[in-house]
Amino acid sequence: MERKILDLGCGTRKREGAIGVDKIPSVADILHDLDCFPYPFEDSSFDEIHLDNVLEHLADVIRTLEELYRIGKPGGLVVVHVPYFRAKWAYIDPTHRHFFTTESFTYFDPEHVH
Repeated sequence: MERKILDLGCGTRKREGAIGVDKIPSVADILHDLDCFPYPFEDSSFDEIHLDNVLEHLADVIRTLEELYRIGKPGGLVVVHVPYFRAKWAYIDPTHRHFFTTESFTYFDPEHVH
């Protein structure tokens, strides 16, 4: 069975074999602003979801991850790449709204101490 892959915020570099989503017309298959919820997909639609240097630009990190949970299949894979907060590129881009450390995503782990 073929895996259904979603590339959110694909820009001009959509992943091969993925459905690309972006708000700017480029190589995206679907035009959609990722700050607008819900995303135009049914529950449990994707085996794999990628956000490559996208999450730091979005207004609501928690709402975005809730939406990824909704549209991802149970046991699916979500891959998020964000700039490390100490990297010089993290603060150069004025469109970055959020900054992340190596521990940022532990917030979403129900077994984490916090």
